[in-house]
Amino acid sequence: EQSEAQYRSLFTENPQPMWILERDSCTFLAVNQAALAQYGFGAEEFMSLNGRDLMLPSEVTVFLQDLARPCHGVESRGIQKHCKKDGTLIDVEITAADLVYRDVPARLFLAQDVTERRQREMELRKIHRVETIGNVAGGVGHHFDNLMTIIEGYTTELLEKPVDLKSAEYLQHIRAAVARGSSLTRQLLTAGGRQLVQPEAIDLNRLIKNEGPTLRRLLGTEIDLQIDCSAAVPYLLGDRHLLEHILVSLVENARDAMPNGGTLTVGTATIYVDDTQVESGHPGKSGDF
Repeated sequence: EQSEAQYRSLFTENPQPMWILERDSCTFLAVNQAALAQYGFGAEEFMSLNGRDLMLPSEVTVFLQDLARPCHGVESRGIQKHCKKDGTLIDVEITAADLVYRDVPARLFLAQDVTERRQREMELRKIHRVETIGNVAGGVGHHFDNLMTIIEGYTTELLEKPVDLKSAEYLQHIRAAVARGSSLTRQLLTAGGRQLVQPEAIDLNRLIKNEGPTLRRLLGTEIDLQIDCSAAVPYLLGDRHLLEHILVSLVENARDAMPNGGTLTVGTATIYVDDTQVESGHPGKSGDF
């Protein structure tokens, strides 16, 4: 009796969440205090449950298949998702051992909550993935930048020589394409941490008007481009090359959404965001933008 009491105490007071489950019916035969605290149930509540009740409905079949597979000694049975009393889902690392308890085939479960540990591991993997993508982007951007520099150099050299008007126009198109390619290169280098964004005071109206010829070529003959810039727009602080790339991307998206042609208007305006809009979910703060 004394020995049995000692073993029962070792089970009941053990800091690791544990329970014993009858393998045939999935009814609980015993549970310790740590498991009750982990799942949020009282002793009577927990003992009235079935082992399936801790599982997600989609994982019950896998759980029953695992329960039918014998344990050879103490075995790790992987990580399962369990439901607490309040509905919270937790990741639980299961260690199990088969035994005979009260004359019936049973299984002892040790269920360690590893939710926080797995979240930390996922965050570390995400950081590593971002670093890897950054390194790849930076490397590609560096080589692409070298190619753009070569094309730009030869284009400039050809433009300095006498050429017919049509050839000069083609060379100007090439130079404009190189400029856009260089803008993309700077984005890759920025993503890779190899080049910082270079903010400067920019006249957005002038930037849009300067890009007008390039935008019209992108739109083709079926779409008419209208530029409508408000005179009240102040200078803004930004990276010129990134803004040019954004403008080109917006126009290309608009072109793809207008298969039957039409009129595309690119314009600027100053808007005022008041406190009411901010309170209703508008990002940022009130003021002129």
